[in-house]
Order: sequence, then C-alpha cells, then structure tokens
Amino acid sequence: MWMEVAVVAAIFAVGNILFGHWEAETPKWRRLLKFLGILGLTLGLSATLGRRWAFLFLGMLGLLAVVVHGWWLPWRHGINGLTGEPKEKYYALRGWKYPASANRPPLLISVMVAVPDAPAAVAWYKRALGAVELWNLGSVVGLEVAGAPFFVGQPEQNGWESPGRLGITTTRIEVFCDDPDAFIARAVAAGANGAVDRIRNHEMPWGPHRQGGFLDPFGHMWLVGDRSPLSPHPGTGSR
Repeated sequence: MWMEVAVVAAIFAVGNILFGHWEAETPKWRRLLKFLGILGLTLGLSATLGRRWAFLFLGMLGLLAVVVHGWWLPWRHGINGLTGEPKEKYYALRGWKYPASANRPPLLISVMVAVPDAPAAVAWYKRALGAVELWNLGSVVGLEVAGAPFFVGQPEQNGWESPGRLGITTTRIEVFCDDPDAFIARAVAAGANGAVDRIRNHEMPWGPHRQGGFLDPFGHMWLVGDRSPLSPHPGTGSR
C-alpha cells in the first residue's frame, strides 16, 4: 500500500506546484479532503481489486484532467487550460468573487480626443467600437471600450483643437486587443476609413505583430494590433 500512497502524494505535490493557481480560492480543508478522498479510493481499489485497478483509477482521473484543461475550459469557456487566463472568467466559472484591485495598474494613461460635436462622437464610438458611457457632462464624456477608458471633449478655445479644424492629426490612438481584425472591421462597418493602413502581420524582433488601422469620422487615427508589444522582449534594444 505504501506505493499507492507515494504515487498519490507525488501526483498532488507536482499538481500543486504546476497547477496550484487553479485552487487559489479553495479553502485548505477542502484541498485536504480532496487528497484524502482520492487516496482513500485508491487504497480501497488496491485492497479489493488489486493495484492495477487502483492505478487505472488514477489514470482515468488524469485523462479527465486532460479533457477539462485541454478542451472543456478553452473551447467551451474561453479559458486557457494552463494559465487560467483570463482570471475573471475562471473566477466567475468557479463562483468566486474576483478582487476588484487584482488587475488594477498603479498608473493608467488614457486619451481625450477632440471632437466638434461630443454627442455625435459618443453615438459613433458606441456604435463602432462598442463603447460604454461612464459619465456625461455634455461637452466632455467618459467612455470605455472593453474596460479601457478614454474620453471625448469639445474644444472651447482652451489650448487644443479637433483634427478637422486643424487639417491634420498629431496623435494616433494605439489599441491592443485579442482580435484586432474584428475591432477594425466593426469600425469600418460603421463608417471609418479602413484604407489608411490595412491590417497585416508586421515582422518584429520578437516575431509577427498583427496590426492595422482606421481613420474615424472625426479625423483621429486608430492603430489596432495584438498584445505582443505589451510584453517585455529582452534583447530588442538599439545597438
């Protein structure tokens, strides 16, 4: 029986090292109960039916884990079977409360785009980008797209102006998301000019970076790409 105990203990030890984050909010007593339950079943099968059946039972549990992490989580729920990302989805699936401050950065840089007609701009950004209104002061409105905040405002001779009045844009808005093709397609369908920078794969030192852009009806340039530039890539500095 000591072999069965050693095998079960080793499985749980390795599993805790590699996949302990899957049980981050599970009480310790439930983890211990799970270990004791599987150990008890393994020892019971070994004592009554033989060691082969005990190891077959453990193999079936391993196969179930492969199905859950390799198919059920990623294909049915959009959750990475190794990392558990995005955490919000996994916590919701488990019925856990996701801490509000868990993914809050210590600093956030956003943009306010100058538009000649704030209500019209808000209506377009809602339709084209799926923007959600946070607050509305009439000429200045707070919006967010998939949790990323940005703002629109009507210049009132206070040191800034819209691209339409200036005849040129001096800033481009960079968006990083999981599906840049869909983001751009939705904006173009709502009337944005998608011919300024067709989406394509750009060869970067760290590999391909998919990015394209569009010009919105208010003269602002949007560049939309995947998330690869948001991660550190050592060795890509100038020499």
